[in-house]
Amino acid sequence: MTLLAGRRVLSLLPPGRLWPLLAMAGGLLVTVLTLPEGAGLISGGTLSAALALTSPVALAALGGVWAERAGVVNIGLEGMMILGTWGAAYGALQWGPAAGLVLGAACGALGGALHAVTTVTFGVDHIVAGVAINLLAPGVAKYLSSITFTSMPGGGATQSPPAPRLPEVPLPFGLGGLSSGVVLTLVLVPLSWWLLWRTSYGLRLRFCGENPAAAASMGVRVTALRYGAVVSSGALAGLGGAILVLVGAGLYRDGQTGGRGYMGLAAMVFGNWRPSGALAGSFLYGYMDALQLRGGSAAVHALLLVAAVACGLMLLRAPAWRGDPAAARTRRRGIAVLALAAAALGTVFAMTDTLPEQVAFVVPYVAVLVALMVSGRRLRPPAAAGRRPDGTTR
Repeated sequence: MTLLAGRRVLSLLPPGRLWPLLAMAGGLLVTVLTLPEGAGLISGGTLSAALALTSPVALAALGGVWAERAGVVNIGLEGMMILGTWGAAYGALQWGPAAGLVLGAACGALGGALHAVTTVTFGVDHIVAGVAINLLAPGVAKYLSSITFTSMPGGGATQSPPAPRLPEVPLPFGLGGLSSGVVLTLVLVPLSWWLLWRTSYGLRLRFCGENPAAAASMGVRVTALRYGAVVSSGALAGLGGAILVLVGAGLYRDGQTGGRGYMGLAAMVFGNWRPSGALAGSFLYGYMDALQLRGGSAAVHALLLVAAVACGLMLLRAPAWRGDPAAARTRRRGIAVLALAAAALGTVFAMTDTLPEQVAFVVPYVAVLVALMVSGRRLRPPAAAGRRPDGTTR
């Protein structure tokens, strides 16, 4: 009877794909209700900052989705974002923030065009070409800064004068305002999904990323579609760099991107090369970054309890998993890892009052890496990503 009742209870639990999200929500609820600093985890200021920090990473991730769905691996997103930061600052100083947004996207698109020429036309290895752009872009941006910003008051070779920011969009019910850069990001994500998955153009583009030789045999212009996708990828990354300038810092600075292009790549992979998933991965980074910036080590310390409770709740779902003997062994290992993680996180939380600031700083990056490790088994990249239009790799 006890076994039957247990099975009935487990059958009422949500499906496996939803359970991790509900486990995290449960951990967050327990933390908010039990810790004084828990309210800061869901405060309006934290969520607003998380959206602002999510936006540039999400745009870079979206750029990666466009390129890799067409079959071109684009790890040059970081360099394209750097070009976008300079273009945004220069355009905003000369003609206003809207022009800065457009010029930032145009500079990123130039980086995308260079990547398309080297990979699609000349067949250079996609990784090598992307690394070259990441190395080239900081030097180009610094050179352009030295000949444009040094003559302006407050400017120099490594930074620009303060630039006008993008306006805010007012929210109803007295909720304040939301930056127009964030609104643009929230519009571009569903728009990209619709273009890639609900139009004939998107079907042809994704066909190029799965089997370019078969696509070409059916009359699809693989080269043209890949060019368009990679240039669009660079424009989106450039927009991400522009938002760093026009929403965040308010000026161009050397090294401003801080590796957000690489975080965009990680968010793209976590999201399984889909716009919605890329946004979710980007928000994970943005939320963790906002938390450590606003709440410091105390807020990150509270996250230990969130993670410990979430791992404990995940164990409730573990006995419901079924499979063959190989799957059973994997299940047992997963249960052991979850139990060990819950115990370790709970012990560290109970034995400490705070965490070093250096630990708080690296939490956003660790969170993205852990998310990639957990989601690794369900990922499926485009089959022909990194291949030439004829389907070959060299």
